Formats: sequence, C-alpha cells, structure tokens
Amino acid sequence: MGFRGFWFGFDGRIGRARYWLALLTYCLAMFIFILAVASWLGDGRGRTSVVLGGFVQISGQPHYGLLSWFLTLLFNVPMVWSFAATSVKRFHDRNKSGWWLIPLAAVPLAFGQFGDMLDDGYFARALQLLTCALLLWLFVEGYCLRGTRGPIDTAPTHCPRPGVARSSPDQSWPGTRHP
Repeated sequence: MGFRGFWFGFDGRIGRARYWLALLTYCLAMFIFILAVASWLGDGRGRTSVVLGGFVQISGQPHYGLLSWFLTLLFNVPMVWSFAATSVKRFHDRNKSGWWLIPLAAVPLAFGQFGDMLDDGYFARALQLLTCALLLWLFVEGYCLRGTRGPIDTAPTHCPRPGVARSSPDQSWPGTRHP
C-alpha cells in the first residue's frame, strides 16, 4: 500500500501500530497548522485564536474572515477524509464494516458541533453520555484491540461468495471479484 493508498484509500487493512502512527501524524499536522496560521494571521498581540471543536476553526481579525474560513476548509477536508480512510481500514482489520465509523465518529462529531444548541436538561446529558461511550468504543476498537488474524470477510452478507452459483452475473456486489 503506497502513500496515497494509506492516507486516502478505503481498501485494505492496517494494524494498531500504523493506526497509532496515523493519529500521531494527525496531531502533529494539526499543531503545525495551528502555529503557522496563528503566526501568519496574528497581529503580534495574541488576538488570533484557534478553536478545536471537532474541526479546526480560526478566529481573529474581522478582515481575515473569508481567508480563515478557506484555510480551515483547506485543512479540514483532507484531514477528515484521511481519518475516515485509515479508520475504515482499521475496521477492516478488525473484520468489521467501515460503516461502523458513522455511529462511532460522526455522531460524536455532530454533537460536538451542535451540542451547544441544546438545553442543559436530561436529554443533553444523555447525549453527552452517549457521545463519551461512542468515543470510548472507537478508541478501544481502533487503538487497543488486536486485528483479525488471517483472511477477513468484510463483504455484505447478501453478496454471493466465490464458488456459489449465481443466477445472473449482475447479482454480484459492485467492486467484488469472483473467480
């Protein structure tokens, strides 16, 4: 698996060590991005602030509004895509579908972005607890548990298996190869 396949491809599988390496690389890239943007957009008096709330957001001088939005978007899109790609490959290594990423990462991310709009009632507290549980599950599943040894089976259950007769050639799942 090459550079592009590791960071941006959704095929294959990666183990815990490479997933930890990806996490450390994300943290380092975020740190460098924050320092670069804060020093570039800052006025020298510390008025530029960077907020980490699921995404990197830059606030500061009013005349940098569109530029900071563009820089934030330019940084966040490849980071989120790369995180999704490495996470899907890690789920494949755990013999799970990549779709597990949606409840385990997208729901907490959405709550982190929009959770301030909720009241401080029981519903908001229950969502906070659910978010913590999902993030803990993602951490344990991705960073702590060993991958599946041997071949993996991440194809959908309704996909015909190799050696099983199909009634017509168009019944196979897109992207799968059958002998």
